[in-house]
Amino acid sequence: MDSKVRKLVSFNKLEPSLRQLLIQEYPDGFGDAVLRIDAPKPFYAVLFDLEDTTYLVKLNSYLVNASQVELEDDDIVELSEAVDLEEEE
Repeated sequence: MDSKVRKLVSFNKLEPSLRQLLIQEYPDGFGDAVLRIDAPKPFYAVLFDLEDTTYLVKLNSYLVNASQVELEDDDIVELSEAVDLEEEE
C-alpha cells in the first residue's frame, strides 16, 4: 500500500526549495514529461515524486515547452543554470 501524500499545486505556488528540486529533476525543460489533464477545465502538469509526497505540479502555458524559468526576483535563468543559482547567493 502506497502511503505517500498526493498534492496538486501550481508551479508558482510551489515552495522555492521544491521549485529548485523540480528544476533539477527536469534540467532540459518539462516538454517530454508534460501530462494533459482532461478535467472540466483542462490543464498541463508534471509529476514530481519525493520520498513522502507525490506532487502534480500545474504548469502555465509558457512553462510547458520552456527552456527557461522566470524566478521570483525577475531574473530569467536557463533551467540548467537555475540549479546553481541558490549556491551562489
